[in-house]
Amino acid sequence: MSKKVLGLDIGIGSVGWSVISRDDSDRNKSEILQVGVRIFTKAENPKNGSSLALPRREARGLRRVLKRKRVRLNHVKKLFEKYLDIPLEELKEDENIFIKKVKKIDVWQLRSDGLKRALNDEEFARVLTHIAKHRGYKSNRKSYDEKDQNKEKQVVLAAIKQNKQLLENYITIGQAIYESTKDTGIRRNKPENYSHSISREMLEDEVTIIFQKQRELQNKKANNEFENEYKEIAFKQNPLKSIEKMVGKCTLEKGEKRAPKRSYSAEEFVTLSKLINTKLILPNMDERYFSKDELQKLMELCQDREKPTFKLIRTTINLDDDIKFKGLNYYDEKTGEVVDVEKNEKFKNEFNGFHSLKKITEKTLSKTCWHNISRDKELLNNIATIFSANKDEELIKKELEKLSFPSLTNEEKNILIDALLKDINFSKYNNLSVKAIEKLLPIMYEGKRYDEAVKIVYGEVKNGTKEKFLRDLNDDEKNELTNPVVKRAISQTRKVINAVIRKYGSLDEIHIELSREVKKSFQDRKEIEKKQKENYENKQGLIEDFKEKFPDRQPTSRELEKFALWKEQGGYCIYSDKKPISIDNLLIDGFCEVDHILPYSRSWDNSRSNKVLCLSIHNQQKKDKIPHKYLAEDVGRSWHQYKEFIESLKNINGEKRKKLLKESFDENSEKEFQNRNFHD
Repeated sequence: MSKKVLGLDIGIGSVGWSVISRDDSDRNKSEILQVGVRIFTKAENPKNGSSLALPRREARGLRRVLKRKRVRLNHVKKLFEKYLDIPLEELKEDENIFIKKVKKIDVWQLRSDGLKRALNDEEFARVLTHIAKHRGYKSNRKSYDEKDQNKEKQVVLAAIKQNKQLLENYITIGQAIYESTKDTGIRRNKPENYSHSISREMLEDEVTIIFQKQRELQNKKANNEFENEYKEIAFKQNPLKSIEKMVGKCTLEKGEKRAPKRSYSAEEFVTLSKLINTKLILPNMDERYFSKDELQKLMELCQDREKPTFKLIRTTINLDDDIKFKGLNYYDEKTGEVVDVEKNEKFKNEFNGFHSLKKITEKTLSKTCWHNISRDKELLNNIATIFSANKDEELIKKELEKLSFPSLTNEEKNILIDALLKDINFSKYNNLSVKAIEKLLPIMYEGKRYDEAVKIVYGEVKNGTKEKFLRDLNDDEKNELTNPVVKRAISQTRKVINAVIRKYGSLDEIHIELSREVKKSFQDRKEIEKKQKENYENKQGLIEDFKEKFPDRQPTSRELEKFALWKEQGGYCIYSDKKPISIDNLLIDGFCEVDHILPYSRSWDNSRSNKVLCLSIHNQQKKDKIPHKYLAEDVGRSWHQYKEFIESLKNINGEKRKKLLKESFDENSEKEFQNRNFHD
């Protein structure tokens, strides 16, 4: 019986698709029903990767700012009517607030004069209006400012720092700016020039000092009630709202919210997953994973060391010297010589939040205090939740004060909270809740992978109800999915699937290859494009070299592949005892062939790292064997000499070298390779 199968290749600007009718009992009856591609515009600005909605969002934000400013100034004017006996009808929105034809004193001069003489009602109102309109820079989180990569913000902060130094020679920032700019009269920032940036804190201090000086100068209008009400209106800033309501739901536990990425439970889960998936290469080129005891020791190491080297990992679990870590390149790519890569290469565990808290606590208090805190997993999770969900400093502080810190006095607790507020900046969430993670961890500590642990704890996970067509995202899913590029890719894919179903009916299978670039940032995708360009240029260089050797020949893809492998192997046959392949014989049919190191029929690996060039006689005799089986057992060639020959080839990368030196390829290895290469 035939099955209808849909294949999808989803990218950020296109969805490639193919519908086939597959008959597993008789492959001759299988056929391609239709293929195509749906091309759409990327949901981002092609120049800088910003959202297409950014201009509308910025305009909306500006309207909001102007409205709040207008409301604020109206409230300030009501204070003038109340405390300065100035009727509202005489007030204007302009900082020169009175309709009079006489030339007025510069408002900056008035801000300076207010420290030396009593201001009349009009002058006092002008000064306070000016400050309320231009109330300086304020951040909800100081630690955000220090770590923010925004260049414009960094320029503003640098200017504020410089103006704080200028303030050392003056009483208020208003006086400092007026006195230092008398000659030029330029006191406003211009595009790309933020030298007159000041903080709101500096302005609040100025208002306090002006009211104080006016009271000393017998200005009876500058009373405490007026000062307090003015500050409340002029400098009020709405706190950033908590994003707790926007946090998505756990994929395994219904109703449970996702765990913060920097919670202890999430970091333990991700680090353990990375260790479980790390492979070790044995002397005979077989592979194994860490044992249960090794996992336990390495998890303790990752909590003790933020970025342990692979050499330290080897020492910690007493790993034999002839066992290698898969994924590390033990050969210099340029020279081909063996290098001590484990000494400098570090294992990237995910205990970043844990180590951040550790450094701050030990520096601020003591190692003993951290020892007590680190044993309280619930406390660590709560700290991460508070910092991840809230961005307002006052709100974070209030929530942290509710927590119970073991063995800390109130004074020590306050010191630690202030230190955390200064340096901690957590964000992002895991896909799983703390509840789900805590259920999976005991199984994973036994050495089970995440997918195996999920089956043991939750069985086969099924969500939703069956429908003929793929539905649109619901409101919760739309809120969780914040990346506009991914949103558009999903929307376009849904249209393709539903169109195929309408034409061919319900599908038996859908195979998806998701482009890696979908989830990557604009800058990451630019790096990929750069590498693709380099690969293209390298290929063009290879073609030029080919034409230089064969002037009258336009290379086919197979001839180019032979030529590339010939260059990579230094002109030698890979399976002969340093027997060269002459350039004159390279393209002669039947003289030499491209061979799969691990037989394609057993590995399904058609990658460049699994291909070599050899004389045709070896390709025929090797059949479906690996090099060790063919050379060491069938031909009787010295395996030691062969290894020396392979290690002398400087242009062969580490992955290919490992395949050439692999000493066994059993059924388990075959199955693993086939699963890995199945989508190809």
